[in-house]
Amino acid sequence: MKEEDIRPKKLFDQLLNLSEEDVNTFFIDVPRYHCDCPGCGSDNNKVTFEKNNFTYCTCQQCYSLFVNPRPPKDVFNRFYTDGTSAKFFAEKFLPSVIETRRKKIFIPRIKQVHEIAASKNITPKVIIEVGAGHGIFLEEWRKVSPNTERKAIEPNPIMAQRCRELGIDVLEKTSEEADEWSNIGDIVVSFEVLEHVTNSLEFVTSLLKFTRPGGLVIATGLCGDGFDIKVLGVKSKSITPPHHINFCSVEGYELLFLRAGFGNIDIRTPGKLDVEIVAKTLMDDTINLSNFEKLLLSKRPEILENFQEFLSNNQLSSHCWITAQKPLL
Repeated sequence: MKEEDIRPKKLFDQLLNLSEEDVNTFFIDVPRYHCDCPGCGSDNNKVTFEKNNFTYCTCQQCYSLFVNPRPPKDVFNRFYTDGTSAKFFAEKFLPSVIETRRKKIFIPRIKQVHEIAASKNITPKVIIEVGAGHGIFLEEWRKVSPNTERKAIEPNPIMAQRCRELGIDVLEKTSEEADEWSNIGDIVVSFEVLEHVTNSLEFVTSLLKFTRPGGLVIATGLCGDGFDIKVLGVKSKSITPPHHINFCSVEGYELLFLRAGFGNIDIRTPGKLDVEIVAKTLMDDTINLSNFEKLLLSKRPEILENFQEFLSNNQLSSHCWITAQKPLL
């Protein structure tokens, strides 16, 4: 899989430009509040850089990267409902890559979730997706597990309607606001949401709420320990406020899920794009790569593939999977 397959440069750059415009629309002159580390909860952090009028700090305990101070949740909710970039993502960006993502991301994701469930001897009767987007995951899930009851939590009205059209039971609200569906999910999944939420502990605790005792939560997110995040820093296109405001470290994710009440936590970083993303910056004079990084990234494709595999196998990719279990009563 190549980055261009799932994030076409022209569309991705347009999305980033619209995100900067949304900062001026929604976030200028808005009061901001101090927040503790979204991972471990420590209040010991240092300013790392600023981007798009947002300040990113690094936790001095678990080394998670996150926006601090940050605007209140209701401002983010308005942004995700009415923002130009949010609408562009839902109406233009995602539909243009939906079939490619179905093949290269969602179908492999289905297989991975099934393998994780099988390893825990769980045959799901109910699966809940938090942040279901256009419903592709649950659409594909039905093809391999037609007897599973599928439920989606999706606050975006355009995406929620798309899920309904697929015959999926939908709550059109955030998971933190949802009081329905407590303790019923054999598996609760949430893909690429953790980096967006204003209160990580509140969000992960909501995932626990939907999960039956002994059930599984499987979540993915961006990891602050990832090679491309660490090397590119403020120049990383993954660091795109106001969309991406949390980049927990591996340790930060583990502590976050522990604080929410989960057990049996397993964290992996099976990413495939870190090296490609950084390698694209070799011709950019504004990116400060070390001599070793330049040497490494100029090597043959098979060497770069080996290095990407090393990153993935050693919790050093920016694409992170967290599997956690709700304790039995």
